Amino acid sequence: MSKRVSSFIAIVIAFVSVGLSPAYAVDQRVIDVVEVTWPGAVAPAGDGAAVAKVIDKDVNADWLKFTAMFGDTKDRGVSFKTGQVLKEPIGLVSKMACIGFASSDFMSSIRPEAYKRLGIS
Repeated sequence: MSKRVSSFIAIVIAFVSVGLSPAYAVDQRVIDVVEVTWPGAVAPAGDGAAVAKVIDKDVNADWLKFTAMFGDTKDRGVSFKTGQVLKEPIGLVSKMACIGFASSDFMSSIRPEAYKRLGIS
């Protein structure tokens, strides 16, 4: 009789302990790195590989902290990792727009070129 009871308790403990393990359902986003330059542009402090390192080390850690919801039963953190890094910068004929509709148009026009050079369809 005691063997059955101890077996039953062991099975119950096994089922309960499985339910107590933390969830690791992190939303992982991939960031491809592309450098853009134009005549007269100042040289960047680092290349695409340096930016990729910062994304993998600092940006990822910060976003996991920023998106953690303490007390929530589900992990809703957002994680970033570097995808592909374009080795050669994309050269423009004029300075790129940084604000307003022109910057939005620029991003819409440069994205297909960047993906083409990275071999992403």
